Amino acid sequence: MESGRIERTFTLASGAVPTIVARTPSGIMRIHGEERADVAVMITCDPAGAIGRDLEIILEERSETIHAEVRGNSHSVRITMEIHVPIHSNIEAEGASTDIQLEQLEGAIRARTASGDIRAHRLANTVTLQTASGDVRAHVLSGMVRIQSASGDVALERGDGALTIQTASGDVELDHLTGMLDVTTASGDCLVRASALTACRAKTANGDLSIATPLAPGGEYDFGTVSGDLLLQVPEATRMTVAMQTVSGDLSCALPATSEGGKRSRTLTVNGGGIPVRVKSVSGDCTVRAATGGLPPLPATPQGAFTPLAPPAPPSPPAPPAPFAPPAPLVAPVPTTYGGDRAAQPDAPEDGFSETLAVLQAVERGELSIDEAMEKLARLEEGALP
Repeated sequence: MESGRIERTFTLASGAVPTIVARTPSGIMRIHGEERADVAVMITCDPAGAIGRDLEIILEERSETIHAEVRGNSHSVRITMEIHVPIHSNIEAEGASTDIQLEQLEGAIRARTASGDIRAHRLANTVTLQTASGDVRAHVLSGMVRIQSASGDVALERGDGALTIQTASGDVELDHLTGMLDVTTASGDCLVRASALTACRAKTANGDLSIATPLAPGGEYDFGTVSGDLLLQVPEATRMTVAMQTVSGDLSCALPATSEGGKRSRTLTVNGGGIPVRVKSVSGDCTVRAATGGLPPLPATPQGAFTPLAPPAPPSPPAPPAPFAPPAPLVAPVPTTYGGDRAAQPDAPEDGFSETLAVLQAVERGELSIDEAMEKLARLEEGALP
């Protein structure tokens, strides 16, 4: 059975920065940045007879926006879209059950897929990667970077700039980051290795946090866990003051330190005190210790205050497709509600586990923020939730 192939090359005006809109309902999409002055598109469909019968192929240029789109019923059709563009191109890449691969690009980049994985290598400027049900694997991203997954793992090796990472159900693994990090996961562990973070906000509702970084004077460091432990690894001589609020967690330190306060609110003064670190925990411990191995140096001119991280839209953006629905939570909701009549729920365990699980699942569905969940779980722990 032969494959059908459609190719077209678009010549660009001198100095033009094109916007490429690439869409396909399924298959594989690859976009490569190169030192070139044109845009080359190749779309392959197997079987070939699907073109014109089941699928419509659109390859056209409107102003400086190039459209490479596959539309129609892609069931039982294997689609591959290969696009070679100038390095500084702006990219809009979208798919349904589509795996997307991006490399060597330095424009405004947005890639999103409903049910597929995203692979990214050497992207810079403004980068947004989104998948509803898939993993994101990235290497060498810089600038204003946002990665989101509703149900999947996120891995980034070597990121630099203002980095925002969010996943509702998946683990986050980060290596060698520099700059500001804002990371949230509702159900999964978060591991940050060998980084130099001038500011860090990290929260998880149901998972552990492990962060290894020096601390920058004037930097903002804010950590929160609902049901999980925090391990903070810093250079041995770091002067810091850790303020921890907790319901049922412990605070410990392997560095020279003094501790004061009660069970729920404690202050840890490390090496005489210094850079403030805030920790909120419902049912998890916080441990501070010296980092093993070397950590990279902080940037010479660090920025310690968070600013809005939403990247600007690329020039002449196309109208977005209908939004895809995020997958259902991995665990079915329990038959309890928080804020309802406890007496009307005779099947709820007396230890409050069902209520706790309901709160965690609400975070996973995006119905509660981490701070709201921590407040509700604290009230549950104290028996004060009506």
